[in-house]
Amino acid sequence: MTVPKPPLDDFKAEGFEERQKRRFLRVANALRATWRIPVITAIVLAVLFVAAFMILRFAVPSTTTTFISRLQFTFPGVETGRYPNDTRFTINEILDPSILDQVYNDLELNRFGLSHEAFYSAFSIRPFSPTEGEVVDLFRQQLADRRLTFVERERLEQQLRNRLEAASRGAAELSLTLPGPLVLPPEIGRAVVQRVPRVWAQLAIEKKGVLKLPGSTAVEKLIPEETNSREPFPLAVLSLIEASQRLDDRLFEIIKTPGMGTVRDSISGKSFRDLQWDVREFQLFHINPLRAALMTYSFPKSDRELRDILQQRISSLETLEADATRQAQAIGESLTRFVDATASLNRGTAERRGAEQGSTGGTTIPQVSAGGTTIPQVSEGFIDKIIELTRSSLYSYQNQTFISDRTTGQFELNRRASEYRGEQNRWKELLAALPSVPKEPDEATLARLSQQLHAAIKEMNAKWATLSRLEAEFAPARLSRTAEIYTPLSTGRDVISFDPVYTRSALAAALSVLMILCLGLWGVLAVLFMRRRPGVA
Repeated sequence: MTVPKPPLDDFKAEGFEERQKRRFLRVANALRATWRIPVITAIVLAVLFVAAFMILRFAVPSTTTTFISRLQFTFPGVETGRYPNDTRFTINEILDPSILDQVYNDLELNRFGLSHEAFYSAFSIRPFSPTEGEVVDLFRQQLADRRLTFVERERLEQQLRNRLEAASRGAAELSLTLPGPLVLPPEIGRAVVQRVPRVWAQLAIEKKGVLKLPGSTAVEKLIPEETNSREPFPLAVLSLIEASQRLDDRLFEIIKTPGMGTVRDSISGKSFRDLQWDVREFQLFHINPLRAALMTYSFPKSDRELRDILQQRISSLETLEADATRQAQAIGESLTRFVDATASLNRGTAERRGAEQGSTGGTTIPQVSAGGTTIPQVSEGFIDKIIELTRSSLYSYQNQTFISDRTTGQFELNRRASEYRGEQNRWKELLAALPSVPKEPDEATLARLSQQLHAAIKEMNAKWATLSRLEAEFAPARLSRTAEIYTPLSTGRDVISFDPVYTRSALAAALSVLMILCLGLWGVLAVLFMRRRPGVA
């Protein structure tokens, strides 16, 4: 009887498992036998890395701390770079040396060893857009369309730049970066970057009057009350007439502001319309009699001076009128050339489009379906025409804006020239009406006229004060936030520390190099150990 042999597959499986087990034991024995040298090497390299970092700490500048304050401008017109009073605005004026000097003195930063020069140079400001990510994502989705032509892609990119630029004009990021030796406590650093925009807003509102109406003045009185006693009677009357014209001009400018017609003065209780009627009555019953006195009586001591002043005033008005007329004519000529050039370009484009359409034989290509129905297919020429019409509408809007702005400027210059002409005629009439025959007023008449002049000057200053109060009350109230031009933004971190040596990337790189070197050395030693003792189990 023969004994059956085990299957060949069982022998092969048993042999493979034994070989794998022996191979694993050899690797494990090799790793156990060679771990000391890699560990010692790792310790030595770690000490060397620490020493290198310490050397870099003394060689490279130390940690810098940045304090950040973000602010959103709330006054209208910030997108165009204008304050509400129509003066120019830039974010760089927030870092004016006078503002920084006041903050430095208020917070007594010299006790921290911070000099004025280091304090000034540590500041920086840049435009900031809170919605930059949303705008970029929106345009990225539009630019992902593969059907866009090169021209359309350029147009979208230009729109993206314009949107980002417009969004960044409404906010700013103020930074104070101090190197390691100049360390400020976190609460002091935050107070500095928050106080700078607050001081800027205070100075801009109180000193520059940025919330006032365009053209506002800080003069409390149009005519000094001592004018009656200091100047001769005819010259004082001329000063009163000039002040009345100035008041008229200011009333004409303010009435253009929406909502100004219903404002009421808190002291006198009069509205803007009431003030306009009061000024007309004042000119009729107080200024005109004094003006008539100049035409009735002669004042030999100041007659020559009076005539010279009137003649100089007339010459000055003639020059102003001629300049305004020339500027209006220049704008009209430039508009004519612009319109002619635009029209010729449009005619050339239309002729080329007609020629292309004639050569292609229309804008649609009929195609017959399987059921016999004709389906109109849009040709490439038709698509190009739609794109061109879209571009032409954009160009048309830009041209209309350009023409509208220039036309408004031309109208304003013509209006100003007309005002100069009218004032010039009034002074000419007064000069021609001055008496040539000496007829001096008696003492009683001169005293009465002087008393009327004194009362008129006092009344003129009172009306100017009423107008100034109306402006001061109305200017902040017409804004979205009363007497404010910015609000702080609390987005992102406000204190950032940067160490050029002990950074996460540097530490991660050092640990990675250390691990690679040690593991590589351990693997090499283990391989050499297994080759030298192949029979170890």
